[in-house]
Amino acid sequence: MNFRKFINIFKKKPFPFFFTNILLSIYYHSKIDLGARIYFPFNLKLGKSVLIDRCVIYAEGSGIYIDSNVSIGYGSYLNSLKGSISVKSNTSIGPYVIIYGQFKVVIGENCLIASQSSLIASNHITKSLDIPINKQGTYGNGITINNNVWIGSNATILDGVSIGAGSIIGAKSLVNKDFEDNSILCGIPAKVIKKR
Repeated sequence: MNFRKFINIFKKKPFPFFFTNILLSIYYHSKIDLGARIYFPFNLKLGKSVLIDRCVIYAEGSGIYIDSNVSIGYGSYLNSLKGSISVKSNTSIGPYVIIYGQFKVVIGENCLIASQSSLIASNHITKSLDIPINKQGTYGNGITINNNVWIGSNATILDGVSIGAGSIIGAKSLVNKDFEDNSILCGIPAKVIKKR
């Protein structure tokens, strides 16, 4: 039986998570913890030498692409939510990071995202006072993190933001607007404190 026929059987009757993780590890020459929970694995594309610790990945919508030599830490949660998430090569995502890609998240090469940071590419519509907020839908423009960006622990990046290459975001910062290349920023909301 060739691999393609095996995959077609797999699509019809999903295997347990640990078995899916073994298959993905072999197919992509990567290492996926047996305890990782990967939903919609056929919307997940990996480069080589990807390291995925015990975390949760929902590759809904357009799916999730993780390039070569990327690591995803313990307890992280990635959900493309009918949008997409793209993580380019040599990027490290620390433990307990949350990435919602409902309106597209792109993370460049050689980035560092420290523990408990959040990237939320979505907003709730709040125009009507007569309809509960959770019934009004969502909108968004996506998030772009360019190459060689370091995001400190507990930072939050909101929808519509583009972070310039070589920038550093301080711990516990709230980023709600775009910043140019080589900016060092911190605070709530984040402001540039100097340039590199």
